[in-house]
Amino acid sequence: MSKQFTLNLLGEFAVYRDMEPLVLPPSCRRLVALAAVKRRELHRSWVCDLLWPDSPPHKAVSSLRSALWRLRPLGADTLLVVRHQYVSLAPEVKVDWHEALAQHEAMTLIDGRPVPAFTHPALHRLVRSGDLLEGWSDSWCVAERDRCRAVKRSVLDSPEGATPRQVTHYAGPGAPHRPGSLGGRHHNDNAGCLP
Repeated sequence: MSKQFTLNLLGEFAVYRDMEPLVLPPSCRRLVALAAVKRRELHRSWVCDLLWPDSPPHKAVSSLRSALWRLRPLGADTLLVVRHQYVSLAPEVKVDWHEALAQHEAMTLIDGRPVPAFTHPALHRLVRSGDLLEGWSDSWCVAERDRCRAVKRSVLDSPEGATPRQVTHYAGPGAPHRPGSLGGRHHNDNAGCLP
């Protein structure tokens, strides 16, 4: 039976297999997260240099081999594709950050401002989540985290951003009084509504 893996990179890192949480050892988490963030085949020596920068080359290679091996007993080795000298995230793995990027790229521009083509759960999760790989201090996270923050700002700045809008009505002089109207004061049409 085929297993469906899902990765959460937005906020706290998490892995799910068939919607059940799967706890990975720290070295495996870092390897899987790196493959998910980079979204391409990664040369093993580059991965070793990035994940184990203070280790001698032979020890870093051993650490990578060990991380790959540790995925097997957990049934998580299919998260990654390993070919010759390259490692990448398996294409069938669903990643919340990838889904949010795809939805962001699908946004249209009106008057030079992005407008979501439709409301999508990935954009809501992006806006409501913490940082990408929140709490991780690895240097390779920084550029992608900055990109995530820029995408989040873009969504929030769109006219149809993923946050509820306050609608204000003003009654001009001589305007008929609407039931429920507060006269010339602010009225929030979204009061009590769920986003």
